[in-house]
Amino acid sequence: MRFARILPIAVLVIVCLLGGASAAEPPLFSAFKKFCAETNAKPNSVKAAIEGAGGRLSKGPVDSDGWPFAVGLTIWDITIDGRDVNVSASAQRIPSRSNKAAYNADSCILNEFAADDASVEAIRKWIGVLPGNVMRPDDSLVGNGKKASGVTIYNYSYAVVGDSHVPIKDQTSLHEAERRGRYWSVVVLSDSHSASVQFTHELGSSTESR
Repeated sequence: MRFARILPIAVLVIVCLLGGASAAEPPLFSAFKKFCAETNAKPNSVKAAIEGAGGRLSKGPVDSDGWPFAVGLTIWDITIDGRDVNVSASAQRIPSRSNKAAYNADSCILNEFAADDASVEAIRKWIGVLPGNVMRPDDSLVGNGKKASGVTIYNYSYAVVGDSHVPIKDQTSLHEAERRGRYWSVVVLSDSHSASVQFTHELGSSTESR
């Protein structure tokens, strides 16, 4: 059963289209820690971190109130160890409607325009739980029976309890994590010429974003 929730794919598509680290760490992993993990993906904190590191505003801020989702998105460019990386901060706010609860989430999305297997593995190790599912190039078919592109996609979800990442094991633990604002999902993508990570915190009924 899949528990990972992914922001509408349009957000990631928009980021992909639009758009100093420690020498001991691969570039995307270093950027992930500094701009996503340490900021808890809060848009204003991501903004302060990336601009403080010399990031250059690329697009935004763009705010959309349209259905099916309301989203604010800002993208910056930065060079890390000679690698081009873009960093985006996204805030999604969907009010409650009919029998559906409100959905509020903050996301930090990174795209590196070069292969970076070392960063992908370091991020997976940092997450520290098993992926809910993994899609590899041979796992699915796209239009006209053609194989999917060479992208490998890892989907993760977990609850943050203290300093620990606790796997989401069932619906009970999922709802408890959501209720307490402890639910996180991470999507890691990798292919022969790029690497990306989408880091999302589901806020529950709170729209606070600092």
